[in-house]
Amino acid sequence: MNIHVPKVARYIIAGGTAATINIGTLFLLTHFIGVWYLLSSIIAFIVSFFISFYLQRTWTFEHNHPDTIARHMVLYFGVTLFNLALNTGIVYALVEWVSVWYVLAQIIAGALVAISSFFIYKHVIFVEPKDASV
Repeated sequence: MNIHVPKVARYIIAGGTAATINIGTLFLLTHFIGVWYLLSSIIAFIVSFFISFYLQRTWTFEHNHPDTIARHMVLYFGVTLFNLALNTGIVYALVEWVSVWYVLAQIIAGALVAISSFFIYKHVIFVEPKDASV
């Protein structure tokens, strides 16, 4: 039995998986190991990048052709670098200026970044080929 899961739902599930790993890594590094919360946030973001890329490319947007992986990886990485700066800036602002708990700040930042990223992934990176045979 093959159940159809809408693209937005797959995006949320894949992103939720990566976000859970992101938050878990952030908390583990900061709370248990004592790494500065901003460095923990950067490391967590990088770890979740690889999980997110794989899930978004292969499951959410169903692009599995090996000839496009390098192009997708470069574009996805470019967006991720921008997202890393945006995410880190939001976390910093919320923690330092608004006194939000660093984990909640990461959740808020992650949600904001995720919303904008869906449109970039859908309309720029993982665009459906014009010729279905490609």
